[in-house]
Amino acid sequence: MSKKSKSKINLSIKPLVIAVLVLIFLDLGVAKINFTKVNKVYAAALVNTLTVGFQPSGGALNPNTNKLYIANWGDTSVSVLDVTTNTQVASISANIGSHPINAVVNPNTNLVYVSNDYGANVNVIDGNTDTVTKTLTLPGRGGDPDINLTTNRIFVPAYSVNKLTVIDGATNTILGSIAVGKTPLDAAVNPSNNKVYVANYGGNSISEVNGANGKIIKTIPAGHGPRALGMNLTTNKMYVANAFDNNVTVFDLTTDSFMTGVTISVGTNPRRVTVNPNTNHIFISNTNDNTVSVIDGATNTVIQTLSVGSQPRDGIVNLTNNQVYITNSGENTLSLIQD
Repeated sequence: MSKKSKSKINLSIKPLVIAVLVLIFLDLGVAKINFTKVNKVYAAALVNTLTVGFQPSGGALNPNTNKLYIANWGDTSVSVLDVTTNTQVASISANIGSHPINAVVNPNTNLVYVSNDYGANVNVIDGNTDTVTKTLTLPGRGGDPDINLTTNRIFVPAYSVNKLTVIDGATNTILGSIAVGKTPLDAAVNPSNNKVYVANYGGNSISEVNGANGKIIKTIPAGHGPRALGMNLTTNKMYVANAFDNNVTVFDLTTDSFMTGVTISVGTNPRRVTVNPNTNHIFISNTNDNTVSVIDGATNTVIQTLSVGSQPRDGIVNLTNNQVYITNSGENTLSLIQD
């Protein structure tokens, strides 16, 4: 064989060797690393536990003053916390009605409305002084209220007499009461159309009320023991916790109907619904198993279950930092969750 022929063979072998080395390199996975997609896993975290009064039930946050008001059902008091430091700055007991169950805040007027269970009344607290300035009598025992900040009306279920009481926040007087379903425990207001939805725990239904004239628009069949409502006004969805079914159903506020086939299994005895519109996450307090189910509103699936304190009840969101306060009625604390 001539030298010229040998030279041609060597030149043809070199590219082949290089190609083989590249294939080996790729097969070892060295080059694959740069192209591997890493999926981010959501994880809320329990970051603090705060001590409040006896058997805390519900609460409300004034974002303008950074004050969180917690209704302590067991000792007839309201704890006031500064959420910038997460420390208690006051405790209100004078003139508080028997067994306060929950509260709403009007940040525009700096007034807090506390619904009292056994007391069958509503206390109006001046947020400037943190004192009760007025007490309004309900026709029956109070449930979880809500407020329409556009109309400045407060809607309070009187669950022992199956009524929804309407308060005028401008004058702090009762305008009247509306007959709804059996054992109404929670109210939720859609300010865009002034509709009020009432969870009728004993009637397995939701009453839809015209907030302007107090007329019942319709009664909507729900799950067994609808205990709590929570709205995301960004997505126009309302989440209904069904205590006896241990699930959550999703109501579309645009179509004014439940979403077909959407039933989300959660923990035992889901008692309250807390919505963070910033993250589109829904927090369900499961009272009987001491957990909180976190639902992704985009997929309507549970993405995490967190262990919290004993007998979790209400949840309050601080939209400034996406922290969620869960009231633990069995151990007199708040569990602070970072969303």
